[in-house]
Amino acid sequence: MDPLGVKYVSKILLGSSRHGVSDGLVIHAIADFWNAPVEKVRKAYMLTGDLGEAAVRAKRGKLDNVRLEYQRPFLPMLAEMADSASEISDEMGYCLCEEKLDGVRIQVHKGEDIEFYTRNLNRATGNFPEIVESLEGVKKKFIAEGELIATKGDFILPFQKLMRRFREDIDEELIEKIPVKIQFFDLLKLDDISLVDVDLETRIEKLRTELPELELTRRIRTGEEKEIENFFESCVDRENEGIIAKDLGSKYHPGERGKDWLKLKNAGETLDLVITRAEYGHGKRHKWLSDYYLAAYDKEEEKFKEIGKTYKGLTDEEIQKMTERLEKIEVDRKGRTVTVKPQIVVEIEYSNIFTEESSTYDSGYTLRFARIKRVRDDLEPKDADTLEGVSKLAHTEK
Repeated sequence: MDPLGVKYVSKILLGSSRHGVSDGLVIHAIADFWNAPVEKVRKAYMLTGDLGEAAVRAKRGKLDNVRLEYQRPFLPMLAEMADSASEISDEMGYCLCEEKLDGVRIQVHKGEDIEFYTRNLNRATGNFPEIVESLEGVKKKFIAEGELIATKGDFILPFQKLMRRFREDIDEELIEKIPVKIQFFDLLKLDDISLVDVDLETRIEKLRTELPELELTRRIRTGEEKEIENFFESCVDRENEGIIAKDLGSKYHPGERGKDWLKLKNAGETLDLVITRAEYGHGKRHKWLSDYYLAAYDKEEEKFKEIGKTYKGLTDEEIQKMTERLEKIEVDRKGRTVTVKPQIVVEIEYSNIFTEESSTYDSGYTLRFARIKRVRDDLEPKDADTLEGVSKLAHTEK
C-alpha cells in the first residue's frame, strides 16, 4: 500500500476520517486487501467491535477463532420496525414479545471483574457502583444484555433523569436521588461457553435458570395477533415505548439489523435520526448552528439520506453545546451551511411523513413539523432508524 493509502486506512481505523466511509465498505476493503472471506471479517468486527482488530486478524489469518471475550464489548443485535401486531403475527407466528423500556441498553460482563458497556461500546461501570455491588454475589461468570432504567418504586423515571447518571459526578446523594436497575433480556456467554450461535429459546431459559439473581424484562410468548396487541397496549399504558418481538429460534447476530427481531412502537413515537448538515441561525442565534438536517440510513446504498430539517426542541444552552460539537466534526462549509460527519443521533418527534419524488431531500421523504425531543448520546449512527423503516411508516400513514 502506498503512503497515501496507509494514511487514509489509518484514519478510518482510528475513527478520524472526515470522509464518512461506512463500516461495510471498510470491511470489504479489509477482506479484499488481505484476501479474506468478507463474512469472516464482518463477524470478527461484530464480535470485537473493532475494525482494527478485524484487520489485524485478517492479516494474520486468524479469523476462524474469534469469539466473545469478557471485558471486550461487541456490537449489539438490532431490530427492524414493524407496522402492527398483525405484521408480527404474520412474520413470526409463535414468538417472544418483550416490553421495550425507555432506558439505555447495556452489556454486562461479569468475568474476573464486572464491567458495563453501552450500545456504542463505551465503558459505563463507574457510573453505577450500586449495581456492581449487587452483582458481586452472583457466582457464575456471564455476558448478558439488559435495559438500564431509572426507577422510583414501580415507576420508571424520565430518560433525561437517567442521563444524569452518565454525565454527573457520582456520589451518594445522586445515587439516592436517581436509583437505577437493569432488567435483563438476553444471555450471550455463561462461564466459558458462548451462546451466540444458540437459539433464543435456550438463551433466555439459561438466563432464567442459571442466573436467578437477575431481574428479567416483562415478556410473553404468543402467536396470536390479539394477544400481541393487548401486550403492546399494556406496555404503552405503562408509559413505555412499545414492544420487541423476537423469533424464539433465532441466533444472536451481533451488529446486524434484521427481521429476527421486530419492534413495534407507539404511534405517537419518534424516529432516531442522524444530523448530517447544520445552518447558522438568525438574530440572537446567528453565531450558533441551530437548524439541523436529519437523515436515516439507506442500507442498500450504505449511506445516510436526509428526510427533514428542524430548528425546534433545543434550548439556547443546548444549541451552544451542539454548535461546539458539530464544528469539531465539520467536513465542508458552504455559506452558512456546514456539512458534518454523521455521528450525532437525535430523537425526533414529527406529525407525519410525506412521500414526494420532487422532495427537497435525496431520500424522497419529508418529515412535517419535526422537533428534537432529545439528543441520544447513548446511540451510535448505526443504531439510528433506517430508510426502510421510514418508508414503512410513510406508507402506513396513507
